[in-house]
Amino acid sequence: MRISHANRFLLLVICAMFLVYVLSSCCDDSTAFDTPESRFVIVDSGNLAGCQFAVIKDNETGTHYLFIQARYRGGLSLIYNPDGTPYLGETMDGGADHEN
Repeated sequence: MRISHANRFLLLVICAMFLVYVLSSCCDDSTAFDTPESRFVIVDSGNLAGCQFAVIKDNETGTHYLFIQARYRGGLSLIYNPDGTPYLGETMDGGADHEN
């Protein structure tokens, strides 16, 4: 059975979110992924230059992570501001982002 690219991307995003969940020592009251009350929520996703990406927000800390997948490879990274601090959902000019 062959897995489509979209399903493979979804599987990799779920694996990446699980990895972030495990590595960040989540509390016991966490819920399922990507619901308003869950710890991790996908705030943006799409395709760019042949790569699929997802921006994942940690609702407890406010930090954002970037997950990128291209073919059979992928990576997860913390998103940083220009000054080297973690991106906490603010635009570069200091205003709030447009998340719900």
